[in-house]
Amino acid sequence: MNKAKQAAVRGDYEQALTLLERAQRIEPGEGAIYLDQAAVHLARGDGAQARSTAERGLLYCNSQAQWDALRGFVR
Repeated sequence: MNKAKQAAVRGDYEQALTLLERAQRIEPGEGAIYLDQAAVHLARGDGAQARSTAERGLLYCNSQAQWDALRGFVR
């Protein structure tokens, strides 16, 4: 996930999403991955995909803060 965040900071959104998809295959129930994916989708201008990803991520929240952050993409 750290490499994905670094890629996103560089503006390499495709690489970030590829890395996050790999992380999701390894840890499919980790809400933080969905949160990062939603943020990358939004950064690349795909609000609909960001919302969809966040909605799925709400099923896997580990904390209230994570739920609140994901909920922010859904509104």
